[in-house]
Amino acid sequence: MVVFQDLPVEILFPIVESLCHHGGTTDPSEEENVNFNFSGDWEGNIEDRLHANTSTLISLCLTSRLLNAIATPHLYHWPHPRKWWLLARTLIIRKHDLARHVRHLDLFNIAPLVMENTPCPPAVEACYRDRVESLRDRLTSDENTDPHFAKYEKGGLETMDRNLPISFLVTLCPNLESIYATIDCDDFFIFSPPNTMPHLRKVVLSYWDTKYGIIFPWLGGLSRAAPNIESMILTKIVHAHPFDERKFSLEKVRSLDLRETTPMQVDILVRINKILPNLEMSRFHLNGRDLLSTWRIQFSPQQLIDATLLHAQSLQCLDVIIDGV
Repeated sequence: MVVFQDLPVEILFPIVESLCHHGGTTDPSEEENVNFNFSGDWEGNIEDRLHANTSTLISLCLTSRLLNAIATPHLYHWPHPRKWWLLARTLIIRKHDLARHVRHLDLFNIAPLVMENTPCPPAVEACYRDRVESLRDRLTSDENTDPHFAKYEKGGLETMDRNLPISFLVTLCPNLESIYATIDCDDFFIFSPPNTMPHLRKVVLSYWDTKYGIIFPWLGGLSRAAPNIESMILTKIVHAHPFDERKFSLEKVRSLDLRETTPMQVDILVRINKILPNLEMSRFHLNGRDLLSTWRIQFSPQQLIDATLLHAQSLQCLDVIIDGV
């Protein structure tokens, strides 16, 4: 009987690679009929498949030195941790090898450290403090004294804020190509200076509750840190807070998918189109009840078409989905 690990290396490599969502299969967010629930988790059997493949890769890493060497890079291509601080500790300690293998981060289900009743690993705490000091050096004197900045120092990573661990983790992955995350209110990617995430191509973000949502000003830091983003899927975009489109750098975005958008004024829609001048595919998922409500300000389907055609000159496909009418 042939033992698996005794197979020729040229056969082992493609078998192990098939378990990796980076190299062996398609991006789950691009699969037909895929969807997220309100907190951004994968629906259907995708989450189970991700965990099953990870468990198999872990087992292979523990089987032999040969299989460990083959499977370890694939194990870190697409991490989807709950206890994110353990992943962070590994990436800090192994920054010269394992950290460079990370291509995709699935942070839909990360747990706040404070809820786990466990201290932050010393290596993670020290690295986080370095990031805070670097951020301080980049800010003006007025920004340093702003109470908004104080939260990064006072509570640190042991808070309920989802954005801090997300903003911190991405700085540990120099070759990151895509990120999937459920975010909180306020800015994120705060620790990433401009042009420090040149490989990032895809962003899939969801908001953590069903009442509020993501506002575009929060994406300014991301757009400057990762100017080569090509695809964005955003769940729960809200109309509030007009923004200055001059602070954004999203010229390379070709695909925009806005899901479960809350009422949005047409001027916000125009601003979105202005910061995406090379958009080729645009998809809006609207709530029909908001279109019919007299007390909510929501652009109409015709306004959506007019604003998109006026400002998105490269558009090839406009897909509008209206539910609940």
